[in-house]
Amino acid sequence: MKIIIGASKNNKIGSKAIQWWIKANYSHCYVRWALSSQVKDIVYQAANGMVHFISLENFKLKNEIIEEIEMELTQEQFKKFSSKCIDLAGILYSTIELLQILICDLSGGKIKFGDQPGYICSELICDLLSDLGIPFCKPKYMMNPKDIMHCLHIYKNNLSKLSGTPNSSTCNNNT
Repeated sequence: MKIIIGASKNNKIGSKAIQWWIKANYSHCYVRWALSSQVKDIVYQAANGMVHFISLENFKLKNEIIEEIEMELTQEQFKKFSSKCIDLAGILYSTIELLQILICDLSGGKIKFGDQPGYICSELICDLLSDLGIPFCKPKYMMNPKDIMHCLHIYKNNLSKLSGTPNSSTCNNNT
């Protein structure tokens, strides 16, 4: 089963601020896949107040897709992945985590915070990808969209070989 992890942006001030902050031409990450019972793709994301599903068509009305990376999952991997997505749907968005990441970045990592209730987009995608064995060198609540895309470029073709242990390649993306 194919899933697609994507990076996008919109015209809102928050999107532009995040792009500037992470030095990327996108501000958001999401996952999408084809519904077997439909001819449509579904997008799964943390945005607009909560973790939720939305049709790809409706997602594109407000967002510009910048980059997408395909990953092939086994039936068993997809079953666990999609089950977790259903379980997490409806959890609130955690705006406070964006502020915590910014403060940590501005302090050079000297000021750190713990995980807060809710999800931001990159934390959600990190949580899902970690369950597939993709290792990350930061806690999931400190990840940003650029971190996600960087790690995907390293690991997207090696899911069966992953150990779940971060290495220097996953930690050197200069964000």
